[in-house]
Formats: sequence, structure tokens, C-alpha cells
Amino acid sequence: MRFELKMSVEEEERSEFIGDIRPLTFMEDSDDEDYVFYADHSSESFEMKTESFAIRLRQDPVLRNRVDKNDGLSESEAESATGAVIWNTSLIIGMYFVKNQKKLRGTRGLELGSGCGAGGILLSVAGCTNVLCTDRKEIMPLLQENIEKNKDVLSGKVDTGVYRWGKGVSLKGAPFDVIIAADCVYDIEIVQPLLSTLIDVSDKSTRIYLGWDRSIGFHDVYKTFLDSAKKRFHVEPIDRNDLHEDYDKNSVVVYLMRRK
Repeated sequence: MRFELKMSVEEEERSEFIGDIRPLTFMEDSDDEDYVFYADHSSESFEMKTESFAIRLRQDPVLRNRVDKNDGLSESEAESATGAVIWNTSLIIGMYFVKNQKKLRGTRGLELGSGCGAGGILLSVAGCTNVLCTDRKEIMPLLQENIEKNKDVLSGKVDTGVYRWGKGVSLKGAPFDVIIAADCVYDIEIVQPLLSTLIDVSDKSTRIYLGWDRSIGFHDVYKTFLDSAKKRFHVEPIDRNDLHEDYDKNSVVVYLMRRK
């Protein structure tokens, strides 16, 4: 895999604190025996290099650690902290488009639940003309910092916006040509707001790429989402052969969804 992880001196000095972030417990039936995170969740820095470009992103492992410790965060802060680190699915979806750049030429893209912004940034790197990265207001400073940090590799305009799902409100620019959402399905209460939002920002020509990591274990939530989604969308898994060879985990599944 062509990526590098770098930890600053300051991070190493406080690794005793950051290092006690509780690791995810993967399901025993995961078929990816050598599972690793592309981004080290205990590090503030993530650098991904390929033959044609490099992106550098900042994470907030301290915030993520506070969530695991139930350390006095508000409900909104706790929900936002999921996006304080980079999850594998966002990189896998993003690199899918880097491999299949023809799918993005001249398109306008939307990322829901952007977090650190890896997926949206990779959409732009792959050729998406305009990208809107959205999330809760608490994560905006981190998201905006990462977009600014990678402006030299972006192929077009990348904007950010606060967007709450399920409020019946569309977004400027909707319907979008391409929508991505990585590891956004993890709570049963999110299912209907997310599906409602996907209706609000799409039409029948919109391609929606949504994925999650099955090894994290929210299987009942995944099933509920898919059962509900199939009532309004055509849903099919992406062929694994179309994923980028360096960014593919057996436990990660990505679906293509289109409005019926």
C-alpha cells in the first residue's frame, strides 16, 4: 500500500494519553484477517501518497478519546466526534473514483458526513468540478482546515456547509450528480433522516455511493437501512474489481444507489 503515517514529536510525547483510545472490537466473522486502519486513530497526522498525488489530513484523536471515555461532551459534540478521525470506507470510496475518473468528469458532488474531509477531497482530486462537503458545525473547523491544506491537489471548487439530515431542507446546487456517504450508517435513529436527506438532494440521474465497514458490527442497522432504501432506490453493491487495488478491505462494502 502506498501510504505513510507520520507522528509528530509532540504526539509521541503525549502518546501515553492518546494511546489509550479504545480500539474498535471487530466481529469474529470478519473475513479480513489482517485488518488495519489506513489512518492511525491515535495520531493527529495522516499522509497518503500515490504515484500522482499526496494528501495530508489532520485528525483530532483527543476529541475521539473523550467520546470513548464519556468525558462530559454534549450530545452534538459526541455525535460530531465520529468524524474526528479518518475511517477506511471514506478512503476506499474516494480511491474508487481516483481509479474510475471518467465517472466524475464535469460533475457536481456532495459528501454527507464529511468528517475530516477525505472522501470529498478525493472526489475533487479525481476530477469532480464542484464538491460540497457537509457535516455538523462542531466538525467544520477541522474539515475546512483539511480542505485548505490540500488546495494544491484539488481539481475544482470545494465548499463546506453545515447540514442536518432529515429536516426536509435541500441544499443549494441540488440535485447533485454524485453523492457519497462513508460509515454514516451506525445508529437506527439515523436511518430515516439519512434516507429522507438522500431524497431531498437527488433525482433519478444522481449516483449515490454509500458504504460501511461490516466488521464494526452494526448489522441490524445495516439491514434496516438496506430494507428501507430498497423501497425508494435501486441498490446494488459495487464490483470489488472496480475498487482501487491498494484501497480495498473485505469487510468494507460500497453500494451504488439510484432513485426509482
